[in-house]
Amino acid sequence: MSIPSFKLLPTAVLMVAVALLALGSPAHAYRCGSKVVNIGDSAYQVRKRCGEPEDIVRRYVTVYRKINAAEKVAVDIEVEEWIYDRGRNRLVTILRFADGVLIEEWTDGYGS
Repeated sequence: MSIPSFKLLPTAVLMVAVALLALGSPAHAYRCGSKVVNIGDSAYQVRKRCGEPEDIVRRYVTVYRKINAAEKVAVDIEVEEWIYDRGRNRLVTILRFADGVLIEEWTDGYGS
């Protein structure tokens, strides 16, 4: 039976540290300067961290919610897409909200 080498310990510690840093920020996070917004944040929190968007596209969507096993009710929800254009060398970011909660984030080419 061989005894494990402790020479590999610093490498293992470094690998664990790198993995933990990678997990520190969710995959769907938008960075506003030094602040980050995440899926599930309220529109208020996003506005407070990121400021006013350059544009807001607002519409209403009808969704059907189940109220019991046999019945559904139609509900109109507000959907907003906030557009952040941070300049020509940075990607335009679009944040989608449903009923005031951030549900999606994506980029759409370089800004102007």
